[in-house]
Amino acid sequence: MPNIASQYGSDRDLDIDFSFSHDLFQAEAPEGAPQERSGVKISKDKIWKFNLNFIAYLKVETSPNQWEIARKIYASVEADIMFELTGYFNYLFNQ
Repeated sequence: MPNIASQYGSDRDLDIDFSFSHDLFQAEAPEGAPQERSGVKISKDKIWKFNLNFIAYLKVETSPNQWEIARKIYASVEADIMFELTGYFNYLFNQ
């Protein structure tokens, strides 16, 4: 973050705002960013697919109570996991 310090000064307060809003992510994310909604999907092969999209704003206090967005951060995290279900859970998912 040295560019922020040289651009705004090293004595400024920083704030980070996170949002998991799909609409905001779609509106703000650059072209080519994933458009799939955040959530969990379970396939018939018992593979769980986790998807999480979020946007973060790094804000700098330019003057008292005046904040400017210095950086926008976009992230999409995806994971596929296979669970071996036993007992009651196995009964629920195999009906």
